[in-house]
Amino acid sequence: MANEEKSQENNQAPVTPWNLAIYYRRIFPSHLYCKWLAYGEPAACPKFSQREFTFTLENDVYRRYLSFTNHIEFEKELIKMCPEKIDIGAVYSAKPKDHKMLSAAQFYPIERELVFDIDMTDYDDVRFCCRGADICSKCWTLMRFAMQILDRVLHEDFGFEHRLWIYSGRRGVHCWVCDETARELQSSIRQAIVEHLSVISGGKDSSKRVTLYTPLHPSLQKAREIILTEFDGYACLEQDFLGDDQRIERFLQSLNIVHGEAQQKVSAESQHNNNILFEIVEFPHLTTLDFGRVHIDYVEEMLNESKTRLPCLTELWVYFDDLKSVTNNFTRDATRINCLNVESLVTHHSNNDDDDDVDFLKRQSPDFYRYFPLLKL
Repeated sequence: MANEEKSQENNQAPVTPWNLAIYYRRIFPSHLYCKWLAYGEPAACPKFSQREFTFTLENDVYRRYLSFTNHIEFEKELIKMCPEKIDIGAVYSAKPKDHKMLSAAQFYPIERELVFDIDMTDYDDVRFCCRGADICSKCWTLMRFAMQILDRVLHEDFGFEHRLWIYSGRRGVHCWVCDETARELQSSIRQAIVEHLSVISGGKDSSKRVTLYTPLHPSLQKAREIILTEFDGYACLEQDFLGDDQRIERFLQSLNIVHGEAQQKVSAESQHNNNILFEIVEFPHLTTLDFGRVHIDYVEEMLNESKTRLPCLTELWVYFDDLKSVTNNFTRDATRINCLNVESLVTHHSNNDDDDDVDFLKRQSPDFYRYFPLLKL
């Protein structure tokens, strides 16, 4: 599909002002377009004349603060200027074309649609069929997941009724939420909605970018149910996550342990001699280890070098109290070696919950820093 699209692009005639003039005069639905943005007949809606439009002309010339009284004015300007791109702006307190005559106190945005942009390039970490702006039927499954999850959240969690999904024309989709309540939202509330929807944390260079805890938030649980309907086919067949050594190694770089119950205990004598009962397990590719909400037994088992070897561990996520206990206040040799290469330590601590994690770690004892000599704060 991606190769077919590239071939079609190469065969397309170049876009010229003459082509665009014909398009805007004969094909472009100017009246319907303006009626959508006016939420009724443009001429009968005062706010339509306060809507900003931006035209991108030939050679990337931008014309901002354009506004029109009705669809007839809009269509005439389209045919006259032949824009290669039209951007829809906010509705302002006055007509944008008059902005130079107004002060900042007189000219400001009063409403705009709540728009979400889902870009396929953000999913390159979890697809192998394409990269960048390329899209095919195999990775489009990710777009379908994203649309179903976001649409459910916007409708069920926030109660928005008027949601318009549009293919962006290249590498993703846009969702326009057009409810009046959505259009009037302040920036801080819009940001809060985005934060509610955000699960990813950390930069692109971080191998650990998602942290989930059980029980899952109801919204995340419903998202999980949507994904599970097709996940096996997507991961195993369409993308073949474990298809070669490189993919397997990448898969094994991160481990998230979530188990709140204690490990089953053996007899006291066996417990005392457990070092000789089991072979040492080595994770040669593991760089990121996240304990999440686990019983302390699992922290002990993974960090104790007599049970587990973690030669490449550089990123550790753990409850600070568990870490402090298992390492005997950062003096225990049995757990020291697995911590020597850690560069990033993300801790959850029962006290000082509002404290910055870096500041919290900076106040630790000298033994702590000897335990993590490569730690970057």
